[in-house]
Amino acid sequence: AHTMETCVTFTWMQFCERLHEITGEAKYIDQIERTMYNALMASIKDDHSQIVKYVPLEGFRREGEHQCDVKINCCNANAPRAFAMIPRITYRTPSESRIDVNLYIPSSAKGKLGKRTIQLEQATHYPQDGRVDITVTPDKETQAQLALRIPGWTPKATVTVNGEEVQGVTTGQYLVIDRKWKAGDKVSLAVDMPARIVRLEQFVAYERGPVVLARDSRFNDGFVDEVIMPTSTQNGTPTLTPATPMPGTWMTFTTPVIHGTYSDRQCDIIQMHLCDFASAGNQWDEKTRY
Repeated sequence: AHTMETCVTFTWMQFCERLHEITGEAKYIDQIERTMYNALMASIKDDHSQIVKYVPLEGFRREGEHQCDVKINCCNANAPRAFAMIPRITYRTPSESRIDVNLYIPSSAKGKLGKRTIQLEQATHYPQDGRVDITVTPDKETQAQLALRIPGWTPKATVTVNGEEVQGVTTGQYLVIDRKWKAGDKVSLAVDMPARIVRLEQFVAYERGPVVLARDSRFNDGFVDEVIMPTSTQNGTPTLTPATPMPGTWMTFTTPVIHGTYSDRQCDIIQMHLCDFASAGNQWDEKTRY
């Protein structure tokens, strides 16, 4: 009857953060990123007035029960703690000579590396696209390691420093760039972000980068619970075409699918709309369904 609570979403992120602190392995940040963009972002109402207690994979979302004689529940209390984790996780300094860039978010951060002060500034639209530009500004030219998390879901990524490509980029690991940094050095990351179809027990999910996609009845493009069969390119990658976002959504795509019970006819191919799971059903209106 119930999925995991948003309290569990926060605790899972916190648990992965602890494992990352102990092991230094990038896979735990992959899990935090996946949870953040999907379950956590889906927990908040579009006007930011409430946190949902349960985030079902289908149906609609609504306010959870009140607890402790106040108009609030445990998830209203814990979800803000998860949002507050994001800046802390984005950058870490595991040693006096290294900075890790874990999450790719438009941001600016300044911190100490030993006796030196260094500032990083990210310019990016990630995960709408896979381009990330980082400007490095130390207070004085300094030798240091800048470690970039290369997401485990991408088939390919490239990194350049001041336009020169860096070798040794490996999916699912950190790329450690050890050099003398001077003010204005620019690091650019380009991550391939193909769409993927995940299959399990005759169900399918569409994913793109770290983001899970969903149908929403507000698109008025069919019955969201109907049977569909994905169409794909020759290498098994589904075709996603960016579309004008519906008001209140972040990312919107269309994809051709075969739909309906009599799915042996080519005329049954439709352009199905998908939006990011966090935006689906974010009005908490039981008249709509995702």
